Amino acid sequence: MTHGLHQSGRQYPRQREYSQQRKYRQAGFTLIELMVVVAIIGILAAIAIPRYQDYVRRSEFNAALGSLRALETNAEIYLSHGGVWSEVSYRNLGISSEGLHGKQLTISGEEGSEPAMQLVYGDDVVDGAPGIVSLVSQQHGGWVCRTTEKAELLPGTLSCETGVSIVVGSEPGAGG
Repeated sequence: MTHGLHQSGRQYPRQREYSQQRKYRQAGFTLIELMVVVAIIGILAAIAIPRYQDYVRRSEFNAALGSLRALETNAEIYLSHGGVWSEVSYRNLGISSEGLHGKQLTISGEEGSEPAMQLVYGDDVVDGAPGIVSLVSQQHGGWVCRTTEKAELLPGTLSCETGVSIVVGSEPGAGG
């Protein structure tokens, strides 16, 4: 007589039930296993999403500052050839509004105000407000960088006033 088999050669009912349960258990994942996987994915997302948003914000800031630095050079050339801040325009800076790729350039140079160029960049998806970076021309020469960004997002070698509220004049005209 074979162990576990009825005299007729069939399994006992209890062994058949155990055998079916065993097959069922090996057919897929348990609910606990799936919940653990979902929890791990949630933890990874909670860490990765803010880091990615900071990365995007940092790259947008660097692109905007790079654009302003190029315009700073163009403004210096224009002013060194007898131009005045109150007449600075897109044309005088050698750019078109299409060349700003969705950024908003504002130039201030009226009497009694600090001559400055401000660039509004990015969208408000990341933290609820677009970023602003400004270069302010100093009387003694040189430029001061100001931004609404947090200091942690700026390159370590950049000297820039952070977390400031920036408001300068209106957009320059296309002529000039």
